[in-house]
Amino acid sequence: MKLSILQAGQSFAVDVRRGAGKQTWELLAEWDSMEEANTPVVLTFGNVASVPRGTALWLVDQNTGRRHYLRATAVYRFVPAQGERSRQFQVVAEPETSSSLRITSVSATRTRGGAFNVNFHLTRPAAVSAEVISASGKPVARLNPFGGRAVEGTQSLTWRGVDDSGIALPAGVYLLRLQATDEEGRQTRVNIPLVLTR
Repeated sequence: MKLSILQAGQSFAVDVRRGAGKQTWELLAEWDSMEEANTPVVLTFGNVASVPRGTALWLVDQNTGRRHYLRATAVYRFVPAQGERSRQFQVVAEPETSSSLRITSVSATRTRGGAFNVNFHLTRPAAVSAEVISASGKPVARLNPFGGRAVEGTQSLTWRGVDDSGIALPAGVYLLRLQATDEEGRQTRVNIPLVLTR
């Protein structure tokens, strides 16, 4: 497989730019052997962490129009169509917007029955997972709030102090890890300490 940067119809191996604001690079992935056709192609972007903070980095598949957020997952997989020997992409670097995905206004309160009500706010619609982790770092309960998908706005969930089997957990300190992933692959996570008493 050959991956090159296109600029004015010319193929380059490197393109370094200075400046602020939105920057776009055109990429061309090419493969020509029959063995590579119809098998998954994996593009990996190493060292994405070196991109300056506050910069969103996207990979745009020109065939599908799909935008892939590289800060969340620096790998993109696709299966070429029958007879397809090349595909064009764009890499877009632009300032993060204030509309990025965040979990805010997090609070956890105990109920009379000993359960925890956890309230939080999502800045965008997202797939949400919640996992309770013991003090030793072992996941003990996986909650499936909202069927895994939540809308923008205030959300709440309840944990009753039990593991995945419904067995009451011993008193102690636990961590509730909330993770949200939007449709473009951006992720955010918060950890909420919970003190369970019996």
